[in-house]
Amino acid sequence: MAESKYVARGRLLVLQRDPNEGEELEKMNRKKVGAPYRYPESMFLAMAAIRCLTGASYEALEGLARQALGDDGTPRHAQICRRINGIKVDICEGMVIASSSKCTVRMATDSSGLQQHNRGEWITKKWKLKRGFVRVHMLVDVDTHHVLALKVTDEKTGDAPVFETLVTEAVAALDRAAARGEARGKEAEEESAGAAAAKAEEKEEAAAAIAAEAMCSASEEAAAARAVAADDGGTAREREPEASVSAAVTAAAAEGAEKVIYADGAYASRKNVALCKELGIVPFIKMGKNATTAGKGEGDEWGRVVREQLGFGTKYVSDLTAAEKAASMEAWKAASRYGRRWTIEIVFSAVKRLFGSDVRALKWKNIVQEVGLKVALYNRLVGMASGGIG
Repeated sequence: MAESKYVARGRLLVLQRDPNEGEELEKMNRKKVGAPYRYPESMFLAMAAIRCLTGASYEALEGLARQALGDDGTPRHAQICRRINGIKVDICEGMVIASSSKCTVRMATDSSGLQQHNRGEWITKKWKLKRGFVRVHMLVDVDTHHVLALKVTDEKTGDAPVFETLVTEAVAALDRAAARGEARGKEAEEESAGAAAAKAEEKEEAAAAIAAEAMCSASEEAAAARAVAADDGGTAREREPEASVSAAVTAAAAEGAEKVIYADGAYASRKNVALCKELGIVPFIKMGKNATTAGKGEGDEWGRVVREQLGFGTKYVSDLTAAEKAASMEAWKAASRYGRRWTIEIVFSAVKRLFGSDVRALKWKNIVQEVGLKVALYNRLVGMASGGIG
């Protein structure tokens, strides 16, 4: 019986020793300078998942490790903290795009805030304590809900300046995923080719046996026909067995997947639109109602996008009334299916419901690490349901 993705998540809360722990430690210590590692990174990844899902403290993780692994050789909570905050996080690790996939890659980007504490509003009002919030910028795949790029900043950083970093990281992640898919496709082709060769050999042997049997039966029938013809004094014509040959020829052309990005007006800038054109991405970035094309000429990408959204594709957007611009914007939203941008809001909601809307770390580098671990774990949970990330 197949278990649901919600049941499968419970397996992440189990802490136990990996049977391949020795091989992992040997690989980690191969060129290490200083004292060798005593505990594999997989152990601390499991502890990080438990901390992200339950909010357990490092002291609680030490107690859990003592209960699950025994008191001898269990890492202390300070070491657990250092190792978890030292993990190199790759939020798209294991993501694969099939080499035969020709689907359009649709992306959406936005930002949301996380509190730096979970003590409520009373202490803020009573003691005038204001720590601000952490701004999390994400770029997600609209179809799979995977987070492709992540950037953590303070509350003063806007959306537009981070766009280039997010898009560049997302394109690199998609390229790595496509390379993994191509490698797996080649392995599958080699395996299928070997299996097909073996199957073809079996078919040839079976066909040879059938042909030999048919020849025997044909010669017997011919002998019987000659005997009948001799008895009747007539002539009979021998029948020859018929042979049928079937062949199937298939061809596939692999084309580069078109990339589309959805974003709200906070990302509308000439630099970001030009970046999309440079990377071959169709920018569905909503323009402000007062956006102008003046000064850049008809060939400018910014002017093209503004005319497409506000002017029905005409050259003279400034001559249109506000009602006409609004009608053009509604038509553009329907044609581009701009409503897909709301996928990013769904992802933010899912992350906050899973891991909470606050961070527990105090140092900035640990805050960035905590958010990265949570997003990487979210991608892994999504992969349990879609199969895109193992």
